[in-house]
Amino acid sequence: MAVCNDRGWSMTAAERIREALETALIHIEEVMGQEPPVTPSLSVVDDPEFWAVAEMSDDGLHLRISTGTADRIHTLWTAALRETSVLGDDGPITDDVAFLTRVSLIWLILHEITHGELRHFAFMGDIGISETDAPRSLGLVSRVSESTAAPIASFDGIERLQAEHCLELQADHEAGEYILEAWSPNEWDSLRVRSACIMAVMILIEQAEAVNAVVAPTHPKAATRRFQLMGHLATLWMIPAQINAQAEGLSEPLSEDLPPDEVVQAYRAQVVLPVLADAAKLASVFNDDSVFLDLSELDNLFADITTAQLGLYVSENEFRTAGGKEWSRLATFSPKVMGMLDLEGLSL
Repeated sequence: MAVCNDRGWSMTAAERIREALETALIHIEEVMGQEPPVTPSLSVVDDPEFWAVAEMSDDGLHLRISTGTADRIHTLWTAALRETSVLGDDGPITDDVAFLTRVSLIWLILHEITHGELRHFAFMGDIGISETDAPRSLGLVSRVSESTAAPIASFDGIERLQAEHCLELQADHEAGEYILEAWSPNEWDSLRVRSACIMAVMILIEQAEAVNAVVAPTHPKAATRRFQLMGHLATLWMIPAQINAQAEGLSEPLSEDLPPDEVVQAYRAQVVLPVLADAAKLASVFNDDSVFLDLSELDNLFADITTAQLGLYVSENEFRTAGGKEWSRLATFSPKVMGMLDLEGLSL
């Protein structure tokens, strides 16, 4: 069932970005029941490239986002709805490109805000954190000014990259929790749409890094970010029962707190599997073969999600997909980073 057509795209890209920031802050307040712990300032830069930078200034967190970021997201959604059956084989849940662009922008902004909430800038030496490599060449952010006293300075080589990748997955996870919210059997269409909006940004980030020929990307592979998102989405139905179990000091959720098996199976069929299909369709707009390779064997993907959920793996060799393998390496390394951030208990 299609609803509406690109309502509101008469706004400029800059206006759309500013509106997304305002909406993101309102959403944080609604989810947390209090004012956002971090309220950033914003500069929108007139540049056709896709990038965003979060920096610390004297006044706190500052975001720089290119107009090209909004335009590229809008272009992707326009093409995906025109050329594929994204968001529904019998017609999309929504064909409102402006709405889909807005949700994608909100997730990107929430990702940047959570870098501030999680104190990632102090870890990095108060230097900027960018989405894609473009801002560095534009002189909007430089990592050479990094303080030698910053915790990140204790890592070098591959460990430094792993530390940066862990920060990105942490921000992905927290921003995803904001967007996806709590489990509800009445919000399945919304979950599918919001998940697809997150996938769209992840695909655009990886495409931008590929175009810029980044030798040592500061972000995990898109396959890894998708794997983490799918793991969260696939097990969302368990979280209320897990929270109840923790509150009661139990090691396992009570069976009566879990939804019936038929509900779980329906959720997998109506949300989880369609989200995977949506990711492949979004990537097909750019002929991104890596997504098809990663999603082509669903059994392997779900086996990896189960392995990650149980936490019984010893090495990456127990994972079958590229996303699962990199996620396992970072999940193993992550406690070093989280301990330095005083974030014990926050999982990837």
